[in-house]
Amino acid sequence: MATKISGSKRATISKKLKSAASQSKRVHVIPQKGNWAVKVEGAQKAYRVVSNKETAISRAKSIVKSGVVSCVVVHRKDGTIAGTIKGGSKVAKAKRSSGKAQSVRK
Repeated sequence: MATKISGSKRATISKKLKSAASQSKRVHVIPQKGNWAVKVEGAQKAYRVVSNKETAISRAKSIVKSGVVSCVVVHRKDGTIAGTIKGGSKVAKAKRSSGKAQSVRK
């Protein structure tokens, strides 16, 4: 269930996201103290911290849809990159074979 946000609070959140995204166009879904955080590159704090990865990805996708950022970088529990989501659809997945994450087109 979505939480209703007042117009002024929504504007404040939007301004913070836009200012954090001005240097970069990506938002990351990262593990944080047993939870999952949605963090825009350049921001000091996470935009949102939730209990599961799927909810974090959903929140990150909504930021992409708003036009503030262009893609979502999804991380694994160990912090390595699992894949990238652009415009709401998964387009790249990272390989783990060499120990270093590499992007591969699907």
